[in-house]
Formats: sequence, structure tokens, C-alpha cells
Amino acid sequence: MKSRFPFHLIVLTVVFLANCEKPQSTTTSDTQSFPVSEKAFTQVSFPIKRSLRDQSNRPLEAKILGKTPGKLFVVREADGLSFEIAIASLCQEDQDYANSLPIQVPPADFNRPTIPTPTPSKHSPENDDEPPYIANRKQSIKELEEQNQLLKYEIESTSNSMLVRTKNTQIEKNEIEINRLRADIERYRSDNK
Repeated sequence: MKSRFPFHLIVLTVVFLANCEKPQSTTTSDTQSFPVSEKAFTQVSFPIKRSLRDQSNRPLEAKILGKTPGKLFVVREADGLSFEIAIASLCQEDQDYANSLPIQVPPADFNRPTIPTPTPSKHSPENDDEPPYIANRKQSIKELEEQNQLLKYEIESTSNSMLVRTKNTQIEKNEIEINRLRADIERYRSDNK
């Protein structure tokens, strides 16, 4: 019996395979081919100077310093201000261009403030009559207002709702601090009349 078992197994396998359909050969029309651009093989070197446009078609002359999924890291040519732009907020042509760029982490000093904040000069006519207490608070107010302008611009350039909420919260905190500083100035003036 032991010798007949493998024979039956072989016969069953042959009968089973005889009833199966022959595999169809694939033709070139059945396979998909994906177009490969010549750009895919060229090396891109950062920074890249480019005029970017948002979905409202507003231009931004900038240097692209890096890219992460969904974001470009740029420096505005006009004033040297560095910030992130959501790729989804760009026009379709610039979205396609940005998505074709390789991933490139921005430089380590990217998030450092690039706007020089002027310090009050002792020789400035507006500071001649002001005590240092008031001048320092006015300078802090000016810096917070500049930071709020930057945050508002960053809000306009992103579609990430979490990022928008975070930046709006920071603007609110800055406004509270501005109001506190103004109240300190008024209190100082009324106490020192």
C-alpha cells in the first residue's frame, strides 16, 4: 500500500494540472509605465532662488533652503526673513515644483530670528526725555508687534489648522504682554508726575 499512495498522488496532481488554464502572457500594453523626467536624475543644490506664488497668485521672491514633507523652508529676498511655507498653500505649478524637490533639512540656524531688532539709541531725540524704564518697555512693545506681524504672515501661508491655532495663541499672548507693558508705562508716568 505504501508504494501505491505516491502513485495516486502523482496521478491526482497531473489530472488537476491538466484541468487548469494556461497562464496568459503579459503584453507590453498590459503593463504600466511611469514617465521619468530628466530632472529626477539631476542633483538639486540648495539654496534655490525662485519666485513662488500662493493660491491667490501673490508672488514671493525667495531662496528655498530646504524641504520636508509638506513644507518649504525659505528666506524672503526682500528683507531676509526666514519662515516655513506649507506646500499646499502654493499655486499648482509651484506645488508640483516643490514636490519634485528632494527632502533637504534646513540649516540648523534656520529658525533663529533674522530680523535685526534695533536697540534704542541714547542719542535719539525721542529717547532724550524718556526714562530708561519707559524706553525699554516701548522697545519690548515694538519687538512684540513685529513678532505678531511675522506670525500673521506665517498664518496666511499655511493650511495646517493646528499650526494656525498655535500661532494665534502666541499672538494673543503677545497682545496681553503688550497691554501689560502699556499699562506699566502709564502707571510709571502717573506715579512720577
